[in-house]
Amino acid sequence: MNTLDGYRFSTEDAACLLDSMYGINSVSIEELYSYEDQNFHVISKNCEKNPKVFSTQEFVLKILNEENSEDAGIQKDIVHYLIQLQQGGFNTPVPIPAVDGKLIKIKEKEYGKECHKHVVMLFSFIRDKPLQDVKLHEDEFYRIVKSIAKIVAKMNKMLMGEKSNHLSRTTSTWLLENLNEGNVLPRLSIVKNDKTRRLCRQVVEKFTKEVIPHLSKLRFGIINNDINEGNIILEQTSALKKLDTNTWKVSGLIDFGELADSKCLFEVATLLAHMMRHAKERHFSANKTACLILEGYEEVLKLTKEERDCLYLSVNARLVILICSTNYYLTKMQHVYKRSIVEGYHRNSVLLLEHLWQTSKKMKVVLQHLQYSTANTTCKSRSFIFQWN
Repeated sequence: MNTLDGYRFSTEDAACLLDSMYGINSVSIEELYSYEDQNFHVISKNCEKNPKVFSTQEFVLKILNEENSEDAGIQKDIVHYLIQLQQGGFNTPVPIPAVDGKLIKIKEKEYGKECHKHVVMLFSFIRDKPLQDVKLHEDEFYRIVKSIAKIVAKMNKMLMGEKSNHLSRTTSTWLLENLNEGNVLPRLSIVKNDKTRRLCRQVVEKFTKEVIPHLSKLRFGIINNDINEGNIILEQTSALKKLDTNTWKVSGLIDFGELADSKCLFEVATLLAHMMRHAKERHFSANKTACLILEGYEEVLKLTKEERDCLYLSVNARLVILICSTNYYLTKMQHVYKRSIVEGYHRNSVLLLEHLWQTSKKMKVVLQHLQYSTANTTCKSRSFIFQWN
């Protein structure tokens, strides 16, 4: 069961959980956008029952759907690595303990005659705006994506070599190393467009033949596995606000629900797929976006030859999973606003995949000098770029 099927907590339910589990009386509770689990933005009023919480703080109360609540070990490891990232200087949500000191709580909720268990967690709230909600000039967008890539590379470098049995997620359809015809066909079969369905199958076939056999050669670690425009947080500095400019910087990352024991390359591929798609949504250059992401990433962590060889197909494979996932959610979703967002993800993922696949049957990642001319400046940089032959 998940929140798409109508098994949801109301704001009143959330207020009761905050009081009984965390000793928090709230000033306000507002449900945040999410198309799977539930997240509530909470402003606290009185926290006398919980010495770990101060008054007038802001939090996110996260309630997992039943499916994601089945393995509490996954959530324990996510919390562990969130704390590790915080200690490493990354601005990520901080897990808040309940009154009894536990970071992970279980809530049983009755739905008619059925009773389901849900994992409940409380996190610090990172203020400011997600990238998807910020209007940016084109040059500013490119600067932001390069900055994001550096942050992601630093995270990958810090957690490289880490292993977690719980986060190996051997049955997850979101994990790239699990991509094969067997686990993608059920969701691919409900994609209505024949052309898209055939294209996705071609990508899966090529990925399983040319990337999967080489997994042992790719570096591994704990990766975020889903860095996208919705969980990259931007802020304006006070100095810039005084100048009334629109210059923003990356202030933090949220939503580590897909954290996984996986390949570092797949973090890069996922970031590229999301940011290239988002660039197209803004009518910016997807190719230049890819260039700057790889340039920023490589300033911190160089890709190996094996990783470069697998990168193109990995980006395409991530787009296939995006297409199948968004299509699946659209079959479940009733909320008009949420449907419109997911429809946009789906449509632009299809367009980007078609573009990448049609432009070349073999796209190489090469290291060369580039020259970009913009309205204000000409920028020369040595960078990885996508080159289509």
